[in-house]
Amino acid sequence: MTGSHRSEDRGGERRWTFNGVEYPTRKLMCEARRAEYVRLLAEEGVNFTQAAHAVGVSKRTGKAWRNGRARATGRNERPSMDWYRSTMDKPRKIHARYLGQEERILIADRLRLGDGIRAIARLPGRDPGAVSREVARNRNPGIGDCGPCRAQQKAAGRLKRPRPRKAAEGTPLWAEILAGLRRHWSPEQIANRPRRRIGRSRATGRGDLITCTRNQSAIGTLVERTTRFTILLHLPDGHDAEHVQQAIIDKMQHLPKLLRNSLTWDQGAELALHKRIGASLDMAVYFCDPHSPWQRGTNENTNGLLRQYFPKGTDLSVYPEDYLDAVAEELNDRPRKTLGYMKPSEKIIELLDAA
Repeated sequence: MTGSHRSEDRGGERRWTFNGVEYPTRKLMCEARRAEYVRLLAEEGVNFTQAAHAVGVSKRTGKAWRNGRARATGRNERPSMDWYRSTMDKPRKIHARYLGQEERILIADRLRLGDGIRAIARLPGRDPGAVSREVARNRNPGIGDCGPCRAQQKAAGRLKRPRPRKAAEGTPLWAEILAGLRRHWSPEQIANRPRRRIGRSRATGRGDLITCTRNQSAIGTLVERTTRFTILLHLPDGHDAEHVQQAIIDKMQHLPKLLRNSLTWDQGAELALHKRIGASLDMAVYFCDPHSPWQRGTNENTNGLLRQYFPKGTDLSVYPEDYLDAVAEELNDRPRKTLGYMKPSEKIIELLDAA
């Protein structure tokens, strides 16, 4: 029990002590005791009786401190704390499209009367599915009843906190969305792009093979995503994992590090040695999801352009490497609408200069 008493100093002046601290007046000492009483209840979690004994007052005085009281003098003493609501969140305003407390009370009352879900939903004009979810979420499995007040508190707690919009006007994400719309991309294509690339100017590559009939010969294609700059891989001896690995390393090892950030391939077995490629070029290698060519749309579009030079059914092994380089150079000098009618060769220089 905390000590509080009255003492006198040498000059005869009265002093009031509480918790080892002297107060010049009894009123100040009582205010300190009352503040300690409230602190014990709110922070320490003690009960009413323990808090009253700790500060040296009766339970009746503690109750008056908590709830306030009307004095005979006409002065009303305000409560020190709203004890019964101190641990509850303040009520939050919920939009009218959500169920309100009055509607939850109506649902609980009609359930007690044995009404069905559809009959209850007609009264507040709500969808039966909304009422069914409300009942399933808040029904007490023991007694089959719904507590409307508790359900309202839980619903308010589930409300999203106000946060700044990620795609607010002027942000990098906003600019990326507008750029996608200008390219006539669908909302799904814009939304499903890897988040780590949104708002960044990182150079990332896409890779694939174009093959002839029965996959007897192939040409590898490497396309930088942001500039559409294209590199073709010569594979005269086959397109198994060993040959593809060596061709990629030979072509990319002399590129600037900026152009070797990552490489995204499809699920083909020709990149089975991707770990060796990543280790040799210090580059991350990723694979798109199965049956998701839209994740490498730039590469698929480039493959379509290459079919103008290498029609389907052509034996691709007969083309020498210098011819493939000439085709790649011609593609890189072709203005592209998606680049604002700039050439990939111009955009790649712009990208390197910006770095």
